Amino acid sequence: MGVPVGSGLGSRKSYLDVGFAYGGSLAAFASLGYDVTGIEISETLGALGRLNLESSGQVVETQIGDFLSDEILTGEGKFDLITCCDVIEHVMDPETALRKVCRLLKPGGIAYVAYPTKLSIPYVRADAHVQLFGLTLLDYFRARAACAMYTGYPWYEVSDFYEPEWYLNTIRSAGAHGEMVYDSSLPAPDVPGEIALLYASFSEWAKSGAKKLDPLMRHEITLELAKYSARMFQEYSEHIARNAVDQFARKWIDRLTRILIRKPSS
Repeated sequence: MGVPVGSGLGSRKSYLDVGFAYGGSLAAFASLGYDVTGIEISETLGALGRLNLESSGQVVETQIGDFLSDEILTGEGKFDLITCCDVIEHVMDPETALRKVCRLLKPGGIAYVAYPTKLSIPYVRADAHVQLFGLTLLDYFRARAACAMYTGYPWYEVSDFYEPEWYLNTIRSAGAHGEMVYDSSLPAPDVPGEIALLYASFSEWAKSGAKKLDPLMRHEITLELAKYSARMFQEYSEHIARNAVDQFARKWIDRLTRILIRKPSS
């Protein structure tokens, strides 16, 4: 069954990585003395991750399967720490995934969930997964159809993902506390420059990329961009008035949304 199972000593902290991929996070936490578990839905990535872990000599429990399955990681209160990075936007039922993360945390446990920022201007220009204009403006079904027109391939492995308030409300309803966290080491973005790049990308898309789409899809993306722009400029004006452009940048430019989940101790 792949990598051997850890000893599970009672004094050691327990860690789960949802979507362990190449196994880097599992190896890092195992080296820190955690009892480590990984779940990965992709058999290919899971096999590579297991090989990496075996070659590093780490003792890790891994499972290949769907995190949402009732047969995977049953029960509750099992882990002190859970990470789920660049995964939840691929899950077809993110609400169930979040609730399961909260359920698996021990009282006092912490989870870290990170995913591409839905409103990020850079990702409207070229989304995080297939680098195509406008996909993040669309719901899952329209994005999947547009991706197929762009590429000629009938696959799209990104589900709907939402703005932070949706995740925070879901976490709260699951009995845990969620908060946004930020990377203070990132340089302050050039907000006017990012906005200018968005419309330069739109102009270039109208000349070339849009021609790969049917007229209805071109109209859909153009309409959604207009709605997005109206909301963005309204909030930009409000943030300028409050001298809070840094807050605007976190919501509209930062490429990664980071949420810390804390399970109450009692």
